[in-house]
Amino acid sequence: MVLGDNNQFAFGKQPPPPYIPPYSEDFVVKRLMQTAYGKVLKDNKVKVVAATLSGYNISPNAKQVILDLGLQLARSPLGIRYLIAHGVLLDWKTGDIRDADEAAQNLLEFLNSVANAIARAEMLPEVKEFVRQHQGKRKIEAEIWSVATNAIDCYRFAYTVSFSKKNDAGEGLNFEIYPKDEKVEDMYKVYVSKDGERKEVQLR
Repeated sequence: MVLGDNNQFAFGKQPPPPYIPPYSEDFVVKRLMQTAYGKVLKDNKVKVVAATLSGYNISPNAKQVILDLGLQLARSPLGIRYLIAHGVLLDWKTGDIRDADEAAQNLLEFLNSVANAIARAEMLPEVKEFVRQHQGKRKIEAEIWSVATNAIDCYRFAYTVSFSKKNDAGEGLNFEIYPKDEKVEDMYKVYVSKDGERKEVQLR
């Protein structure tokens, strides 16, 4: 999935001990949907499908709480629903989103960037062919997440299908796409047999 505004701990340092906040994910999401951040989600027809709280004890009088959201986007031009993730900082005492207006603007910019990456991906003949082969026959699940390669941000796409509800064996189409140029890397098709054996076929 695409990772948004989560704070990263310094390399080589252990994270602070965990902190369990006194409120639930459902409570936080309901409050969040009443903010400017929630309005961006509603206006863009983005659905919250998962929510996880992560808490850390920074000091006896200071805690850090992050809400990690799994978001499902509206259907793309090819009819695919993409799953992404986005994280926001909370007020550790109340569970309210911190700097809601700024977080909303960050989310909007993030969604626009993701939409541009999806539009570029869906122009690729390999993606069109993968969707054509499976659409209407099987459920296509698509996730994208952000990665950094040599300090250059890019999006990694993973389109997958399962051939049976009882068995998650199937195939997928995976690749990275860089938003600032035409570069597409490591595009390959993955086949998974019933016994879990993977076979990758390089496409580009």
